[in-house]
Amino acid sequence: MKRRKFVATSGAALLAGCNEIQGPDPDPDDPRPPENVSEEESPESGPVGDVEIKQFEWIIDGKISQFLLSNVGEAPAGRVTLVVQWFDANGNYIGSDQASLPVLPPQTAWLIEIESSVPFETDSFDGYVEFDPQYEMDDLPVESLDIDQSVPGVTGIAPLDRDSETAIQATVLTFNSGWVTHAGQITENHIPESTNWRFLIPLTQVGGDESSIGDDEIELYFSLLE
Repeated sequence: MKRRKFVATSGAALLAGCNEIQGPDPDPDDPRPPENVSEEESPESGPVGDVEIKQFEWIIDGKISQFLLSNVGEAPAGRVTLVVQWFDANGNYIGSDQASLPVLPPQTAWLIEIESSVPFETDSFDGYVEFDPQYEMDDLPVESLDIDQSVPGVTGIAPLDRDSETAIQATVLTFNSGWVTHAGQITENHIPESTNWRFLIPLTQVGGDESSIGDDEIELYFSLLE
């Protein structure tokens, strides 16, 4: 799991391409590690996801903030979670809110608004984004894939020519004009051998102003579970 941290104050916005706290130059004789080094990092092999905070700003001062996150890596990033911490005018911590996306494809941006739910007047905020740089997925066939606006959700049929019972996690994203609008994830642990799996993945709105599901692109990911 990697963590990216940023700081913002009321009315401030982060310049595109910057995503870490700006501070004094490090002292080469200071043995302590830098404060903003990503936590729990380990070497990965192959392409990885890399999520950056490109922009953020107040939409309504003290109430709603908007964030632009982008996966600038070469592979999907798994379980992207944005945590926002709120502070009052005296610098007291007064609570936090968060939003998550099960997967963020490479070279894809996520525009999300976070509304403060704390019972105090908010003056400033800081926070961080956590993500898995490697998202495990498997290439499985799909015969059909449709949007059901009434659920809302995505339905499909996956033919599984396997000689034993199968457990699968299915994750889906929908897009409108290139922006992620809805996401969903389900797990089925007991799919019989050599059968077709008909599935329905309920969706939750994760971005955009329209509640209807974006239908210009659907990204579906399967992960075989041990």
